[in-house]
Amino acid sequence: VSLAFVSVERLFPRNIWPQLFGIMSAIWGVAAFSGPMLGAIMAELLSWRWAFGIFTVGGTAMALASFIVLDTPQATRPQVDKGTAPPFPYAALGCLAVSVVLIASAGVDVALLRSSLLLGLGLIGLVLFFRVDALKPGSRLFPSRLFSWRSPVGSGMTM
Repeated sequence: VSLAFVSVERLFPRNIWPQLFGIMSAIWGVAAFSGPMLGAIMAELLSWRWAFGIFTVGGTAMALASFIVLDTPQATRPQVDKGTAPPFPYAALGCLAVSVVLIASAGVDVALLRSSLLLGLGLIGLVLFFRVDALKPGSRLFPSRLFSWRSPVGSGMTM
C-alpha cells in the first residue's frame, strides 16, 4: 500500500492526487469487504483448498500481465541516472531481524522466565533498531518525526 501512495506522488501530477487516492481507497475498501465474503462462500460451497488453485491462476495472470505491461516502449527506455543509491541499512535490518526472531521465540515454548527474557530482549532490539535507523538519515527505513502531529508524515500517520 505504501508503495502505491509513494508512486502516486512521484508519477502523477499534483492536481489528480485526490482522485487517485480516492480510487486506491475504494479498491482497498472493496477488497476488505469482498475478500472475506468470497473466501467464506468458497469455503462453504467448495473447499478451503480451492484457494490455492485460485491464487495460482490469479498469480499466473498477473505475471503474464506484467510481461505485457513491462514490454512497452516507455518501460524499456533507459532511465536517466538520478545519482547514487543510498547505502544499504545492514545494521538497522540486522537489529530488526534479531528482535523479530527473539520476540517470535518467546512464544514457541512458553515458560515465564525464558519467554519474558526473550520478549524483553526483543523489545530492546526494536528500540535499538529505531535508534540505529534514526542515526543514518541517508538510508532511513522510517521517516523522521513519524508520530509528530507537527509534521505532514506524522499527521498522516495519526489519521
